[in-house]
Amino acid sequence: MDTSRSFLTDLFEQLTNTNWSALFKTRVNPTTAMAIADAFEVAEHSPECSHTQAAYSALCTETALQFAALLDAGIEVIPHLGEGQPYPKSSLMFEDVGERRIRFFPTISGHGDGSLELDQTQNPLMADSGVRLGETSLCFNDLFRVVHDIFGHAMEQNNFYPNGEENAWRSHLRMFSTLAARALTTETRGQNSWVNYGPNMRSKLTGRLLHEGDPGWLPIAKRPYAKQKMLLLAQEFCGIG
Repeated sequence: MDTSRSFLTDLFEQLTNTNWSALFKTRVNPTTAMAIADAFEVAEHSPECSHTQAAYSALCTETALQFAALLDAGIEVIPHLGEGQPYPKSSLMFEDVGERRIRFFPTISGHGDGSLELDQTQNPLMADSGVRLGETSLCFNDLFRVVHDIFGHAMEQNNFYPNGEENAWRSHLRMFSTLAARALTTETRGQNSWVNYGPNMRSKLTGRLLHEGDPGWLPIAKRPYAKQKMLLLAQEFCGIG
């Protein structure tokens, strides 16, 4: 662990009441990722489901505690109000976090592909968190993206590529209750599996996964975002049995 980020392991232990240890890095299992992508693709947006609501509400509550701990630790959170994403490379984010600051793309500026097609009025992540940064009001999704970038990606230097996203989910999963983990998985592993292993990354003729050089293969920057669905994936995909 880089000493400039060692304060994050202290926060991990404070928030979880467990000793921090670095996770062994894993690689995405394409078969599993494709199964998750298929499950995400066919699942209905279900904000009216009480189980889904409970999981997303738990995710918001626990995220708010993590966010508050970051502020208390002196992390400067900066809304990125310019064009594009705040960090074209994960290494730039790691450097910022080492200096105790993080930039994020506000939800109000855009929220995934097709987000306006689905009713988000019942999505707890879209509710006002009560946090304001200057003139910017933050919803719970903003808080979540900040804490996930820090505890999922920066703490163990997991990049934005498929394997890095998988390890970021695994790293951050340890900081949530079993209930909140269901929603966390949808918002991270579920969406990323759809982006990188879903229908846009498969042969229209055979259904097999496309690889670089194949006709139709898309570089990461060109892959469509997943729709912002509220749903719960099977527990076998959520790392909780």
